[in-house]
Formats: sequence, structure tokens, C-alpha cells
Amino acid sequence: MKAERIESNDDLLTELLLLLPPKSVFRFMSVSKRWNNIIKNPYFLKNYTIKRRRRGVHMLAFIQRTFIRCKKQIQVVPICVNISDNIKGMIGRFGRFFNPSGGLILCSSGPTTYTVFNPATARWAPLPPASPRNEEFYSSLDGFSCVGNTDELTPNYTVVRVCHRVENTIIIETFSSTTGEWALSTLTAARTVERLYTPPVVAGGVFHWLVTDRSVAVYDRDGGNHLRLIQLPIIPDFFTYIIIARSPQDNMLWFGT
Repeated sequence: MKAERIESNDDLLTELLLLLPPKSVFRFMSVSKRWNNIIKNPYFLKNYTIKRRRRGVHMLAFIQRTFIRCKKQIQVVPICVNISDNIKGMIGRFGRFFNPSGGLILCSSGPTTYTVFNPATARWAPLPPASPRNEEFYSSLDGFSCVGNTDELTPNYTVVRVCHRVENTIIIETFSSTTGEWALSTLTAARTVERLYTPPVVAGGVFHWLVTDRSVAVYDRDGGNHLRLIQLPIIPDFFTYIIIARSPQDNMLWFGT
């Protein structure tokens, strides 16, 4: 088969690339823009994933990391440059910021003190005091979810606090803006729950905590008091960051390092 024929035929080139190991595919991404587009094509990724699964490898995507040397020094812009003086004063008052959700931000200025802040309107809503926790470490596991927020502080957000963990159960305290109250719940898993060690990723109103045994603890409020544990694919011992997301189309859970 002539090289010119392969080069001019996307289908032939795709079939050949599907037979190569990942390291070779990564190298061929740099051949040309056309080759790079073929490899990043969803059709190629889907079929390559199917082939690699037979060998125990699950591929999500091919990603090139590029470093560009700047010709001049980069100017660092302060993060609060466009924030009004009133909001700047509120930032110190509210204490620690959690991840935002639906345009709102959950803040905590103490072990049991929480405030929901709307930066667009500069309005805030203090929550009732929560219950004390024996281990302050659990404060790093607090989660916040807001769905369908408008310009006002509407009753559509939820705060989840991890309070205690024993074997296959986790005790949580949940605040719902609909009821305006905190409520204790006991989540039960099918096996022992190891230590949670990251703040939850909230996607589609579902809370996801990473667990030290390299699994994900999943809590869906609509699914009752059940805690689902999903074992992650094999990952290296040392990694710099972890990504968890859900596809809005099919609600599929995605994981990457």
C-alpha cells in the first residue's frame, strides 16, 4: 500500500492509527494539523477506547501538553480588581469560601457558621447554626449545591456537612433552603467506607467525594440514604490533580488525572 494513498485517505489513516499503542498515537499528533484532528475526533476516540478495553486500558482522550516561552514578563492582575469596595469588605467578613454553585457561594466563618452569598446582587443569607463536630477535619468535606438560581437568593440550594464515619456508614447534616433547617441523616454503603479526603465535586446535584482506597463516594439526595462507592480505574501512585465530572447529556461519570 503506497504511503501517498494512506496520506490522502482519512479512513485508511484512521484504521491504521487504531492499531497503534498510545505512545505512538501521541507522537503522531504532531505530524500535522490533519493528523491531530483525526486523533481527536470523537469517532476515533470511541473506537480506540473499545479496542484498548480488551487490554485492560480505559482511554478518555489524547491531550498534548505544550509549554510556551513568553517574550515579556506576564503582568499579574489582582483577582479583586473589578469587585466593589462593599463586596471586598464582605469577603473578609464571610471567612472561607467554598466552591460556587449556580451563581451562589457558600462561605464559613466558623465551625458551625455558614453564609450563602450572591456576588451579583451583593446580598447574603446567614444559615442557622449547624451542630458541632468532634473532628474539625470534616469541615474540608462540606459541599454546596444550587440549582436554577436567579438574580435573587431563591430557596433552591443545599449544604451537606460530613459529621462522622463508622465502617459502612457516614452521618451527614443537610441544610435545605426549602425547609430552612438542618437535618441529620445516616448514609449506608455496601462496604466499609475509607477516609474521605477531598471536598465534594457537585455535578447535577449529586455529591462526589474521593476516598483513600481510590474510589468515589456518591450521594444523590433523590436516591434516599444510600451511599454508592464506585471503584476508580487504575491510577499512578503520584498525581498532581484529579478531575471528576458528569456529562449533561447522558449523566455519565468521567474521571481523569
